[in-house]
Amino acid sequence: MKEEGIVIDIEAGQVVIETVLHEECKGCKTCGAGKPRRIVVNEERKDLKKGDKVTIEIDPAIMLKLYTFLYAAPLLAFMAALLTVYGASKNPLSSFGVAIVITGITYLGVGKYIKNKKEFLPKIIKREEI
Repeated sequence: MKEEGIVIDIEAGQVVIETVLHEECKGCKTCGAGKPRRIVVNEERKDLKKGDKVTIEIDPAIMLKLYTFLYAAPLLAFMAALLTVYGASKNPLSSFGVAIVITGITYLGVGKYIKNKKEFLPKIIKREEI
């Protein structure tokens, strides 16, 4: 997945990029991409300055892995907690409540894991001066 953006800030090892909307996206609200987003790229880049136009990319194989972590891990945690607690207590309400809490904790943990892994972060692949 590739996106274009403009460098709006550079600080110790991080580049903050605001995405540029494609003409087709400006009036459409279908996918939620109808407004600029800020993306932080953890790269030490001496060749960039504020205002540079850049292209960022996340490899599709990495995106698949990312979505697997984000959706499959909490779902598996939910099912495991539900079955384990229900097996021990035979109380469907308490097992559902515990499973929901475990799912939330798993989702937060996966989010933190993904933010700290450089392989899941976008990379700057092209730079153009404006």
